[in-house]
Amino acid sequence: MPVHDALFLPEITLRILAELVGYHQDLAGCARVCKAFCEPALRALWSEIPDFWPFMGLLSYEVRKEPMGDDKLWNVLGLSGDDVYVLRGNILPAELARFQYYASFVRSAGCLSYGMPCIDPSVYMHLFECNKGKPLFPHAQSLSWTLVIDRHPIAALLTTFLTPSLRHLAIYARRCDELGNNHNPSPRTHGYKLKTLLEAVAPVACRLRTLRLDGLQVWQSLAPFAGHERLRELKISLLPTITPITISDSVSILSSLPHLERLKLYAFELPIRSNPPFGLLDGWVSSKYPFLRLQSLYFHCDLTHIVPFIKSGTFPALRHLSIQTRQDIHLQTIQRAISDSELVDAAPNLREFLLSHTPLYHYADGIPTNFDVPLSDLLQTLFALKELQEISLHLSLRCIGFHDGAKCRLHITDDDILQVSRSWPTLRRFYLAEWDEPEACQCPSLLALSHFAQYCPHLERLCIPRVSHRGDMPDTMPVGSHCLRELEITDMDVGKETMDTYLAAVFPTVQLGPVSWPEEEED
Repeated sequence: MPVHDALFLPEITLRILAELVGYHQDLAGCARVCKAFCEPALRALWSEIPDFWPFMGLLSYEVRKEPMGDDKLWNVLGLSGDDVYVLRGNILPAELARFQYYASFVRSAGCLSYGMPCIDPSVYMHLFECNKGKPLFPHAQSLSWTLVIDRHPIAALLTTFLTPSLRHLAIYARRCDELGNNHNPSPRTHGYKLKTLLEAVAPVACRLRTLRLDGLQVWQSLAPFAGHERLRELKISLLPTITPITISDSVSILSSLPHLERLKLYAFELPIRSNPPFGLLDGWVSSKYPFLRLQSLYFHCDLTHIVPFIKSGTFPALRHLSIQTRQDIHLQTIQRAISDSELVDAAPNLREFLLSHTPLYHYADGIPTNFDVPLSDLLQTLFALKELQEISLHLSLRCIGFHDGAKCRLHITDDDILQVSRSWPTLRRFYLAEWDEPEACQCPSLLALSHFAQYCPHLERLCIPRVSHRGDMPDTMPVGSHCLRELEITDMDVGKETMDTYLAAVFPTVQLGPVSWPEEEED
């Protein structure tokens, strides 16, 4: 081994002990073995802490339990008075030195976590003052904070931990009314506090790459991060009711993050609407905002908000789009949403498209008679994306009904599969799940699998709900060694012997997943 590649014993020890992170008792035992093992073991032991509570043990001489009044923090969090801890008097120099020693090892930390004894915010402020205004965790790379936005001095609290070494930051902002308290500040006050908080974060955390904001209520609070040079991933949860104006504002602000590569938007509390009026949103989309480096986009919200969001931007580098919705809508609405979003023009280089539809088990108003939506019609708009490599559709149809008992069903035929396979020759993964009541619709046959084998030479994974086949093998059945590795068919209406013969000829290396075979017919 060359000298410059060699590792000294302390480095080897540190790397070995780093693999034990999370095994606290083992690391503590290693720290007591000898002096050579002590510091490497302590570095690994203190590198990840779930909350600030372990450090309170280092200051135990000055820690006191103190019951607090009804309007204090412990009542907001629903904790008993005995669960709140404060500091009494001054911290001794030896205790401060011990705190600084162990705090220098912390790389990942969470603060003010639920389920743990509550630490009064004054503890952090007092330690910060004793530390001469330096970050309490000077080398932290990942930080997770839970804050009561209406009670905590949030900007001052977070400043005690902010450091240029920070790479990942998660802020879980909670309001008093979310925690059972009647205090409910105005949205303007809430937004001002959040903006003040992020104004403190942006200049200090100059190397921040991942930011998660859970509970963010006002889009304008993101303005301090406009032009941030290092931010690559942004996750936003629990958005308020969004109107077209705020969607436009949000797209404008998010597009000002020049290096953003991954964007995840979670909106679990948005109102559900049966038939989103997409046509009413056309007038206000006057300009498109570029997301030049965005590669992955994830939505979990109402289609009413997804459509104008995509329509308001251009995504030349987008490769992955995932949409999850829980609306009570029928398949024609989903089909229209894909078309009205102008996705093909907005993201011409899309490679992966995932759609998950899980309704809330209500009836939707709509067409009064039974009707089928062909798979090819549902995906018609996407056929223009010739470089697609993955299509994943999780469609739960059992509750997509109407007041008069009519059903909306996904209709799949061999011709639909033929159009899919011809349109996407670069396809690598095709996944169609949760097709309910398959016996009520026409099902694809083995010929559909042959279409994939013939027109999608790079296909690696294939999942379809049901295959039904009677009679001889397809006349156009290709014979060769296709690279398909995984095949999932939930309901198999094909004899086992017939299927084994077919797979051996067309997909000799495929691994067939769990399947329900038909009962053998009696002679």
